[in-house]
Amino acid sequence: MAPGTKYSYLVVPYREIEGVIYEGLESEIVSVKTTALSKVTLTAKTVDYSQIKLTWTKDQYADGYYIYRKNGSSSTKIATISKNTTLTYTVAKLAPNTSYTYYVVPYCMVSAKNYTGAATVAVSAKTKALAAVTLKAASVNYNQIKLTWSKNKDASGYYIYRKTSGGKYSLIKTITSGSTVTYTDTKLAFNTAYAYIVAPIIKLNGVTYKGTNSTATVAKTTLATPKISAVKSVNYKTLQISWGKISGASGYEIYRSNSSSSGYKLVKRIASGSTVSYKDTTVTPNKTHYYRVRAYRIVNGKRVYGYFSAVNNGKAMFTQVTGVKVKA
Repeated sequence: MAPGTKYSYLVVPYREIEGVIYEGLESEIVSVKTTALSKVTLTAKTVDYSQIKLTWTKDQYADGYYIYRKNGSSSTKIATISKNTTLTYTVAKLAPNTSYTYYVVPYCMVSAKNYTGAATVAVSAKTKALAAVTLKAASVNYNQIKLTWSKNKDASGYYIYRKTSGGKYSLIKTITSGSTVTYTDTKLAFNTAYAYIVAPIIKLNGVTYKGTNSTATVAKTTLATPKISAVKSVNYKTLQISWGKISGASGYEIYRSNSSSSGYKLVKRIASGSTVSYKDTTVTPNKTHYYRVRAYRIVNGKRVYGYFSAVNNGKAMFTQVTGVKVKA
């Protein structure tokens, strides 16, 4: 008999006399309905980036359950559970950061016929999203910007996107290791601002999926900052200032002050990027002088400056005379 179906019955007595059957009066009609499969309750829970776990209540009369996934207005049966005591199912091989909707239908077999109950209320769950990283960007040379970002422990790698003012982001690099968290962008235009975004990626079941974009970070290409390596006394009126060479520099400017914190004035502009020292012959003997150096690059006939170096100082001293003998 079919579950959840109404059947009506009556009884008629009869007697056979000399081979002839005689029927009596019909009984009252009695109706009865078979037990219907109950409507089970379904819940869905995110497991990870590619799995959702479904759990439902038991129908004691069911032989099993059909699991369906909704795709807009249509549905697809994705699994058949053949035991009524099995009340969970984990859907795998899903895409990260994607919402999926499911419902469950109980069924039973009667006389080799399949009967289904009412479908559960459809429920939705979203797979885990690959979290955004924190991005920093800084110029490390006149044509280079270094990117550094926080590690996403689940990432298989990272996509790096770049744009200039008024442009659109484009993919410039794919990092294929989840443990690599730096990248130096080279061959850039000098004195130009670039915006960057980094997105973690994850590879699941042979397919690469993109995670959440980082916040956009902007950096401008500039000359590197010089470092004064020494301020040495040459003689009582000369100090020699030395610094490290700056890639891409057209020249340098040397500033001097009698105070470490203020009052710096230009004492020399050097028109060569390869010259990395200068002798200041205008100092006061036996007095401390403070220096700062900055590099510049000529662009369209104009000087574009980098940042000043840290302060260094020195004192011009009289040379000690040795080996002089005095005769009586």
